[in-house]
Amino acid sequence: MPAVAPRFVPIPRPRADRIRALCLGVGVPMVLACLAIGALLVVFAVHDGDALPAWLFGGFSAFAFSLAAISLTGSRSTVPGDHLDLVGARSMRRLPWAMWLLTVPFSFLGLAFLGLSSSGGWALAGQALVIVGPSPLALATAVVCVNLFRVPSGHEQRAQPPPPTRPGWG
Repeated sequence: MPAVAPRFVPIPRPRADRIRALCLGVGVPMVLACLAIGALLVVFAVHDGDALPAWLFGGFSAFAFSLAAISLTGSRSTVPGDHLDLVGARSMRRLPWAMWLLTVPFSFLGLAFLGLSSSGGWALAGQALVIVGPSPLALATAVVCVNLFRVPSGHEQRAQPPPPTRPGWG
């Protein structure tokens, strides 16, 4: 009978606490950045309707970034107690990269359509920064997730049953 890979592996308590703290410490500011970018995109779209495709593509890019940021914020559940959920950790290493890969073409398409804008000078530079902003922020989120949710080496030998769930936010 083939060995079944463990779903939960034990990790040191300081690492578990660090993962939970960084999920909120990095995730919440990223979600707030999503909200700020979304609000600025709406303001720019109302102010300069000529470049509507630019604002739409910027909005798609901000939406993809928001999915990565919200998933990082909610990924505390991958560390119940002193264990790491391998399935959740795997998806948290992959999802932010996929969302970053979505932000890149949307940001560049938004920049391409920004040429329709009637703004110029510093206003145009600020608008370009808001359209491109989700892409590097999503990249930062992806890098944090990959470094945060690394699987400990030798986890195959330490198969564990699922840990008991604790009530509350842990």
